[in-house]
Amino acid sequence: GTVAAFFARKGHEFLLEAASRIINNYPNTKFILIGEGSLKTKMEKITRDMGLSKNVEFLGYIENVLPYYLIFDIFVLPSLGEGMPLSLLEAMAMGAPVVATAVDGSEELIVDGETGLLVPSKDVTSLVEAIEYMIENPKKAEEMGSAGKKRVKENYSLQKNIEQTLNTYLTY
Repeated sequence: GTVAAFFARKGHEFLLEAASRIINNYPNTKFILIGEGSLKTKMEKITRDMGLSKNVEFLGYIENVLPYYLIFDIFVLPSLGEGMPLSLLEAMAMGAPVVATAVDGSEELIVDGETGLLVPSKDVTSLVEAIEYMIENPKKAEEMGSAGKKRVKENYSLQKNIEQTLNTYLTY
């Protein structure tokens, strides 16, 4: 699953292309897309045109997405660019195995191969390979999810953010 506004920089079209390839190998795979935005209607049309409607579900805006991270076998963020992606931080905090593109904030959050998998932006083949690796290696995916949860707790907790902010202000 993914949680992201439907804007070009979020890369939904790359996830849909990956979904079409993954479904060929794993026909029962479901993709859940949560969010709203100017490209949602276009992504729904692409899904229909590609014959993916049985496997791809658009849930729209959901105020409390945290329970969804618990049901995602894999959280995927195929962005073309990010600052600090809140949805990725939330997914990791909930222990979801993650696959994301190697862009700014995602690269800061994920230790590739330890707390998740990073793939090049716009590279559908690498995205497919990473998702299929997680599908084929559920124990390793679970280990990465646990390691990601630990990393978020240790480095991105409220207490840690308060300490870092105070240190910044006290330095000047």
